[in-house]
Amino acid sequence: MLSHSAAIEAFPSNAPSDGFYQIVPDRHTSTERYATDLTHYIARLNELCTNLPTEYQVEQVPYPIYSPPHRVIEMQTTCVTAQVAFSAIIKEWWSNKEFQTYIPLAPKIERVLRKLDSLRPYSHVGLFRPDILIPDSEREATKICEINARFMFNGFFMSALLSQASEELDFTEGFEGGMTVVCKQLHESIWILMPMKNKICRYFDSLMDKSKPVVVLIKKGLKDLHCLTLFANYYPNVRLVDPFELRLIPSPTSPSGVAVTDNIGIIEQFMLELHQDEIEALDEELLLEIGKVCWNDLRTIFLAHDKRMLGLIRKELHWLLQWGKITPEQAAILENGLAETYTPMDKMWGWVSDRTVPGEKNNWVLKKCLSGKGDGMLFGRDLDEKAWKEFLNNQNLLHMPFRRRDSAKRRSSSRKSCTGSSTTSTISSRENSDGEKTVPEPPMGQYVLQRYIKQKKLDLIVHDRRSKQLEPKKVRWCFVGSVFCINLVILPCVFWRTNSNDVIAVGRDGLAIGGLTCKGMIDEVWVPVRARDPQLAIIPSDARITAPIMKASDAEIEAVRMALAKYGLAVVETHFEDVASDYMVNLTKHLGEPLSHSSCHGILWDVKPVASIDSKNVARSETMESFPWHTDCSFEEFPPRYFALHIIHHDRYGGGKLRLVHTDSILKNLTPQIIHILQSPLFKIHVPEEFHKEINYIVGPLLSSDGQRKLRYRRDIIEPLNDEAAAALGEVERSLLLVDGAARLLGQDVMKDGCIVLLDNARWLHARSPIRDSNRWLRRVRWGPEKFF
Repeated sequence: MLSHSAAIEAFPSNAPSDGFYQIVPDRHTSTERYATDLTHYIARLNELCTNLPTEYQVEQVPYPIYSPPHRVIEMQTTCVTAQVAFSAIIKEWWSNKEFQTYIPLAPKIERVLRKLDSLRPYSHVGLFRPDILIPDSEREATKICEINARFMFNGFFMSALLSQASEELDFTEGFEGGMTVVCKQLHESIWILMPMKNKICRYFDSLMDKSKPVVVLIKKGLKDLHCLTLFANYYPNVRLVDPFELRLIPSPTSPSGVAVTDNIGIIEQFMLELHQDEIEALDEELLLEIGKVCWNDLRTIFLAHDKRMLGLIRKELHWLLQWGKITPEQAAILENGLAETYTPMDKMWGWVSDRTVPGEKNNWVLKKCLSGKGDGMLFGRDLDEKAWKEFLNNQNLLHMPFRRRDSAKRRSSSRKSCTGSSTTSTISSRENSDGEKTVPEPPMGQYVLQRYIKQKKLDLIVHDRRSKQLEPKKVRWCFVGSVFCINLVILPCVFWRTNSNDVIAVGRDGLAIGGLTCKGMIDEVWVPVRARDPQLAIIPSDARITAPIMKASDAEIEAVRMALAKYGLAVVETHFEDVASDYMVNLTKHLGEPLSHSSCHGILWDVKPVASIDSKNVARSETMESFPWHTDCSFEEFPPRYFALHIIHHDRYGGGKLRLVHTDSILKNLTPQIIHILQSPLFKIHVPEEFHKEINYIVGPLLSSDGQRKLRYRRDIIEPLNDEAAAALGEVERSLLLVDGAARLLGQDVMKDGCIVLLDNARWLHARSPIRDSNRWLRRVRWGPEKFF
């Protein structure tokens, strides 16, 4: 077993800079050592759960994966934001026909969910587990590829069991005592990153009244019965019931006049462990009564769990922004953190289907909308071109529940599937109330199209679960994480699984691996009840300057200088036409020498969308995308202290909004230890290609140590050089999330044609929402370079 004296180290010794690696007792772990550790681990699992199936025992790898804190925080943040988004969409479901068309429901389920909308407003999600992919590129955000919400117990109590077994095998003691390789700079112990039993139970308690019986409805899936047994160990009033043993009886105390009962008595709280078809098979009135009090909420099971929800969120980002459901920063998180997902209703589906470029199919994956555990998953590269196009076209035909077709297209026909087997079409005609024939709702086997993500591979020591000896082997495999979410809480837990093939499911010969991160660096995160309304920035009167003529007067120059010194912000409102931005250039020359933007640009930079948006050398400021929190020129040895923006054409459609957050509000949430790390040269800052510099990156601190509170930050180009730096960077990200509501929005009285906004680039971070007007045009100038010490 992993004892206190064990020489724990990372495998391999040259761990990747992104910070994911497996923790092993010894770089040359022997067959005997691995077998001993695995035997002790499994023995303890059996003590804690006497009916644990053998297949579950051999799925467990005793050596966990270390996750860098900044990546864990990133995953938590994406999960928080995804929940905000899908909750907002579900709450507006019945007032938006486009939502209903995008994810059509079976008639019975639709009727039940409509009634629940008034009987049980959607406020508590229940339990769900987003699956997270780690892209091969260290600078690319982690991606949610699925939201698992069908079975609420799956993974939660098993993870708690593994955590308890790990604790009692002295994993934590061993890591704290001997885990010097990972911790030597952090001076922190390693904390097992799995849901602790007390955390799981605490949040489960919020779902139920423990003094009353709790019924778990279960039919299929008896393979996971041990998870329910674990649950029953924590909650003695639990009993398992077949849903078809339930019936309705009259009840004078019930608002509906009926109550649900089985052979034992009336049931007031339910937990569902049922497939969607098993739920749909229930009597409609019975299902409605269950839906009023069950977990998971039926809307979570039928809508949030549906893989089409990821596509719907991405499709409706503008709607979510427009109605204040999410902030611009949250929109950017979703844009980067959700896997690209499309249905046949999306133009991208048709574009992919029509593409004749050889190998295009290799960039895509097909997944069943409502399934799990890799069931029915198809990789484009595994199909030939003909089968690929036929499959896409057939799915396109299925996804037309509200469209009428001529009789030739209504006929049931036998088709060859993409694998070559003969299958009978599930499309059949039926008559509506007017006697017209229409096409029924699509089958549950319908697919979504997801862009293939090249995943990071990790050096691991695992075992062959099919061999009797369970001998260890060194492999380089991809790995997938699951984040645990209970209602409004995102737990600081990532549970990993790995496999030799692309379908990384434990039920398909995969292996389960626990997770670790730095103790004290992260905690559970609460989902905000509503998106914060952006507050308008109040510009002090002495920071507002009027320029009546082209030539800047001495009084105007001095007023700007004083405002920048006092507030780090000034606004000049011009009253003349100046397309060339001559006034801004003349003004800033009195404040400092303007700087060239790159070897190819002069002192002026046009911030506006350009035609060549597909070019990799287009700056982010030249796209219509949102731009998360950043300071300008973070990649310079001497970043400009100030910059000015001349608004030539404002965004007429309400996009391109600028928000500001003060450096002090970010730093006040950080400990002295984190501040010290940020002031150390532990960060590689990459130079974006569009700036055409002679160097590709610099190494330096993010925070000045010369007595001034100067911060430079642009997350997508910053690479922490060790775990210490990664943890500190993660804390900056967490602080930004906390202070997001305190950010100030520059209003229409500032962001209007002719205005010039001048900012202290070290005292303020700024962010931009997506641009809606392709004619939006700002011009920028920078000055006052200062070195970060």
